[in-house]
Amino acid sequence: MAKITTTTGSDADLTLEPDGTGDINLTPGTNGDVNIPANKGITFGNDGEKIEGNATKLDIAAAEIDFSIEADGDINIGTDIGLTFGADGEKIEGNGTKLDIAAAEIDFSIEADGDINIGTDIGLTFGDDGEKIEGDGTDLTIASSAVLNVNTGSSAGNDLKVNTSQLVVEGDTGNVGIGTSTPGTNRLYVTKSGASEYVAMFENTEGNGTTTGTGQGIHVKCAGGGTYVARFENTRTNTGNGIHIVSANTSASGQEAIKLDVNSVQKCLLTMGGDLTIAGSYSPFTATHTAKIPDYNNDYQYGELVEIISVSSSGFEVSYVVRKTTSSYQKTILGAYRKLIEKSDVDPKIKDTDEDQKFAINVLGDGHILCSSENGNIEIGDGIASSSTAGQGMKADSGTYIFGIAQENHVFSGSETKLIAVQYGLKKY
Repeated sequence: MAKITTTTGSDADLTLEPDGTGDINLTPGTNGDVNIPANKGITFGNDGEKIEGNATKLDIAAAEIDFSIEADGDINIGTDIGLTFGADGEKIEGNGTKLDIAAAEIDFSIEADGDINIGTDIGLTFGDDGEKIEGDGTDLTIASSAVLNVNTGSSAGNDLKVNTSQLVVEGDTGNVGIGTSTPGTNRLYVTKSGASEYVAMFENTEGNGTTTGTGQGIHVKCAGGGTYVARFENTRTNTGNGIHIVSANTSASGQEAIKLDVNSVQKCLLTMGGDLTIAGSYSPFTATHTAKIPDYNNDYQYGELVEIISVSSSGFEVSYVVRKTTSSYQKTILGAYRKLIEKSDVDPKIKDTDEDQKFAINVLGDGHILCSSENGNIEIGDGIASSSTAGQGMKADSGTYIFGIAQENHVFSGSETKLIAVQYGLKKY
């Protein structure tokens, strides 16, 4: 049976005790309330858990909890008192200046001044595929198994900066400046001021130190009609070098450190105010011209003289048709035969619609002329003219047309022929 009991005295208690599993129901009248006076609470059990109101806030207090709901709607948890979730220690707690979110796997705080502080070596992980931002006190690491996208705006100005001008990406143009905050109209503008230092270094180490590497260097390609594909400029007026090209090849002959491919309508121009110096060993300077030989039948030898049959001009191109010289002291000589130009000798990027065979003819510089003994032995400084034997040269008499100056002595022992080293050039001797 339910009981109602009281005690006596100034601190008397009123006890409502239902029977068995019965409830205590407080049912006010219509529009009525169940009122507990201010600063009077409801206590649960013997360990002090209590709910009490003071007319402005509702406190829920116990040995392990300090919790209140303010009259203005805020939920206030006392300083250094937190909310703990489950048995593994995840906790949210404030100390009046910052909010800490702590657990075995996270250390996270929001400071009173607005900073979000994440503990050293603790990061933010996004989703299930491992994108993570983490700092270790010195570096900030952004890790991703996929693509890292930095989306800048489209308005004018620098949308991505690293230390003001170390790296700048413009939002409207996408132009990049390294060492400058104003890349201007350049897609990439790299600038640096440092003694004995490079502005940029490009290195392909594939096959480094071996003879089997096939790695490429830098390919600069321009489809526009501007002045330069690439330009290298030293702006220091009193000292400083321009371009330094180093080849590590010391054993494989025939490899090219520098190669210039210029087609027939362009020119290769080297303009200098000073001297051109070539150091080390180099091949003799020889200028050649292409020509057609209608009667060619594998019977032309290196060094044989050829004469001009016809010539035609188109734009910058001059085309010659030649054959072996046929008489003495000819002034129609183009040069000395060098070789048949094979298809493998021609860069495939240079288009030539003329399918006729072409031949290289030495016309200037150092080379050889195939000479006979027709006019005697040859000494250094003698002029070399065409002889009466087709394609062969001989020692020239003064006052005649020659095509070379002998650079060596030779005494003939009979009717043999000899390749004589010469300096080419058609002139009156």
